[in-house]
Amino acid sequence: MIIDVGLYAPVKRIKDGLQAQRPIFAEMTSFLKDTFGYDILCCGYLHERIEGERPYFVNRLDIYANDNETYGLMMENGFNVRYNGQSSTQETEALHHFLRLAAEHRVPHSFPLLRHPRKYASLLLKDTDKLYIDTKQLFPICHSFEDAYKGNLLNRNADELKALIVGRFPDRWIYRVYVSSERIYVFYDTIRHEDENDANGTTEEIKNLCHAYIRSLDEYGYFNQTANLVQTDSDEIVKQRYGGNYYYYFK
Repeated sequence: MIIDVGLYAPVKRIKDGLQAQRPIFAEMTSFLKDTFGYDILCCGYLHERIEGERPYFVNRLDIYANDNETYGLMMENGFNVRYNGQSSTQETEALHHFLRLAAEHRVPHSFPLLRHPRKYASLLLKDTDKLYIDTKQLFPICHSFEDAYKGNLLNRNADELKALIVGRFPDRWIYRVYVSSERIYVFYDTIRHEDENDANGTTEEIKNLCHAYIRSLDEYGYFNQTANLVQTDSDEIVKQRYGGNYYYYFK
């Protein structure tokens, strides 16, 4: 699961060592590392006002894997997956440990946090309200920081990538360039043009150019092992199969 947009920046600050986790979440992170061997970046929660509940009612524990490998392993072991409403053994053990920590840290009796909604609980600036944890319905959600970082980096540099490709290959029949949170799509005018560019090495040059550019911006080396960063197709195919509608192509 991708990190909530509002939480990306504070989670990145924790990764960069610019923000410390709250003690309860630092201990939860250590537990997941030591008990299961997971490469966990941090833990926390997103709290919002839930209609009908007390102002700071929480029933969700966020766990941020440092990379996709860890996230995939957690999914294989039952995190984020519930069969007939039942959690996996590891997920249940993690929740029980968090509730033990909550008791040790005197939650829900006293748990200072920011009053502003959608703030990440690891960010403690001043003491204000109390947090109420729903111990009966508490569930974890796992995220991959690697996926979030890659998507953010591609989205932030989308215009530069488009200009770089079109500017470097102005006469290679490029119809459009689209940058998503996962990869870069290059559409040639026709199927014939795509075949020609594949054969003459243009497509490979575009892929190398994009990889070099993105890797030069990558602070953590997440893109070093990324395959299929660039995908090519043609506007002719989009017209044939989707009536020229790119929305349905990407859907």
